[in-house]
Amino acid sequence: MNVELVKEIVSISSSLAVIVTLIYLSYQLKQSRTIASMEAFRDALNLFPYYDGLGKDRDHFECIRKAMNDFNSCTPYEQHIFNTTFAPIIHHTETVWTMQGKSFMAKKNAEAFIKAVSALLATNGGQQYWQLEKVLFEEKFAQIITDRIDSGAVPITEIQPWFKMYSEHDKAIKIDTDS
Repeated sequence: MNVELVKEIVSISSSLAVIVTLIYLSYQLKQSRTIASMEAFRDALNLFPYYDGLGKDRDHFECIRKAMNDFNSCTPYEQHIFNTTFAPIIHHTETVWTMQGKSFMAKKNAEAFIKAVSALLATNGGQQYWQLEKVLFEEKFAQIITDRIDSGAVPITEIQPWFKMYSEHDKAIKIDTDS
């Protein structure tokens, strides 16, 4: 074999190695993005047990109910309870919205979170709360929520008292609603 033929074989081999490496790298990036997307979705879903537990404590639920009906009429303590409950939910929704913008979360999933938060904030008390707190959120996200509220997000018109929120099963086991 002559030297020129060996150079050509080495050149072709190295070009093929570069192409194979680039293909493998793109596959790894795609796989990494898929994993990051699934982790973001899992993180969003991990907060559902927190949301579910909000109504289990009667006093906590009554503070939230009162604040959603008229935030301004609440005591500072009740406003604090409401804030410590809803600020994490809104921040979580903002995080989901940000992940959706970076293609880590499906648009329909982010939309579901935004729709739910908008409905909560469209209540009388929710709107009062939002006017105070929206400056704490990223401006574009805050504008999306504000636009939803202004365009007629379907509000929860009245939050029922704690004991009316329980299922028939709970009524069947005779929960004492007067204490």
